[in-house]
Amino acid sequence: MKISFVHPSYRRPKEAYDCFRAWVKAETIGEEVLDWNISLSSGDPTAKEYVKLFEIEPVNIVRYPTTNMVSASNAMAKDVTGDIIILVSDDMYPCYEWDEKIPAYFKRFGDQPAVLQVHDGIRCDILTIPIMNRAAYEMLGYLYHPSYMSMFADNDLTETARKHGIYYNALDIQFDHRHYTAGKSKLDVTYQKENSRVAWDHGQRTFELRKRKGFPIDGLA
Repeated sequence: MKISFVHPSYRRPKEAYDCFRAWVKAETIGEEVLDWNISLSSGDPTAKEYVKLFEIEPVNIVRYPTTNMVSASNAMAKDVTGDIIILVSDDMYPCYEWDEKIPAYFKRFGDQPAVLQVHDGIRCDILTIPIMNRAAYEMLGYLYHPSYMSMFADNDLTETARKHGIYYNALDIQFDHRHYTAGKSKLDVTYQKENSRVAWDHGQRTFELRKRKGFPIDGLA
């Protein structure tokens, strides 16, 4: 199975590189299953630093006219071709044998759409690291619902997947979410942007609206 990574990043070239190398080092199959794609905003002032750091790596870096994490993720998702799509962030580190464990779960579902709920080391009740097969992506039309900026997008995906019967627990797969609230990283401008009051208020309003509607799949991409 081909696994495509969608990695939105903003003003974190070194953090993005360290994350990528960690996933590479945790591979165990020994086959070329990793398709890594970094999505940058066209307004990212550190874009050239990403290009320099990843110069000799088999990584696809694309700059999109996006303004937030959700739009950056969805823009790149349209261009990837993997049987499995993983939306990874700069602070999400892998478990050993991830390249064996994740495909093994999806083989159980065959051609049926499925989204995996893993444990990120902090919580396991919402999809902080979306992992879905091609069928689930085509069913939804997005990785995170495009109405969001960042906050509440993972809550929405969780409830939507549950509502439509494509949510599956895989809690024995545990990652390491090195989030600043867990004391594993520092609060930086990217966290401040993603966790801003504007993003929170917008996300909360959008979530409540979609909740009242029953989390429909509306074909937005």
